[in-house]
Amino acid sequence: MDYKKFCISFFSLIIVFLVIVYPMAFYMQLGVPTERTRYLNEWWHKKESYASSIETNKILIASGSNTLFSVRAFIIEKQLNIPTINFGVHAGLGLKYILNRVIRSINDGDIVILPLEYEMYQGIENYGGEFGMYVSARDEEYFKEMPILEKIMFIYSTKPEDILYGLKERFRPSKQRIGNYDSKHLNEHGDMLNNRSEKRKSDNELLSVTKDKIFTDSLCPSIDFQDYVSSFLSFCRSKKVKVIVMYPAYCRKNENLIKSDLEKIRAIQSYWESHNVIVLNDLESNLYDVRYFYDGNYHMNNLGAEYRTKQIIKGLESIL
Repeated sequence: MDYKKFCISFFSLIIVFLVIVYPMAFYMQLGVPTERTRYLNEWWHKKESYASSIETNKILIASGSNTLFSVRAFIIEKQLNIPTINFGVHAGLGLKYILNRVIRSINDGDIVILPLEYEMYQGIENYGGEFGMYVSARDEEYFKEMPILEKIMFIYSTKPEDILYGLKERFRPSKQRIGNYDSKHLNEHGDMLNNRSEKRKSDNELLSVTKDKIFTDSLCPSIDFQDYVSSFLSFCRSKKVKVIVMYPAYCRKNENLIKSDLEKIRAIQSYWESHNVIVLNDLESNLYDVRYFYDGNYHMNNLGAEYRTKQIIKGLESIL
């Protein structure tokens, strides 16, 4: 055997696969509305539909699922007499995509509240995962508007199994709904109402997924976060939109947070203060006992969501 020719042929095949076959397969499944992204698409539709129906100033509460599960926008609207939408979705979509979608619903004079998950301060875009699956299947325009280098990163961050799934859906669409989430459990305000306390996981199950250490990266907020959020805040200022920040709802596992986490949380606080953004309520009031949680350390049950919502209303009443 001529090993030199074999190696050249082998590496040529790899190059052909990576440069031609893989991108071609990606584009063949781009825009195919996969069943596993249906629930996210329906969430967005419900939230954006209510936002577009409002002609007066409104409150938009945006982040990942800690807002989806742990805030009751309909109670805030009733108490403050300001139309309120829960724009909590899946944190796996990433901060950049979530806020870019929220921007579509912002009008002059609105109020935006950001109870961002701690992970969002360490990275703004989650290539692959829910972000990759959703954009590939349901927001082809977002992909097309990416700069070329971001497109390349997006394509090669897409897992082969996700591309194969998209191709399968193109030629043989699923007939059965997939996943545990369903838009029927959202009210018109975008609140998740299926998180009843009688259905919650046990304390031990919840504590087992609650981390002793919140942050992993050394720099927090990350440079990407600071760059993107600075541009988001500039947009809000141009629209005379008031931005208010909150700590996320978080399950307290130990009595005290470790020193490195507290240092990063102080850095987050300083970042917002340097941009003249109000941080609503203190850290301690956003750390909750395990009895208030549903199925994760960010997902509160209905009792927790109602308790947290009362805290939010009290805080907002003091500044609005």
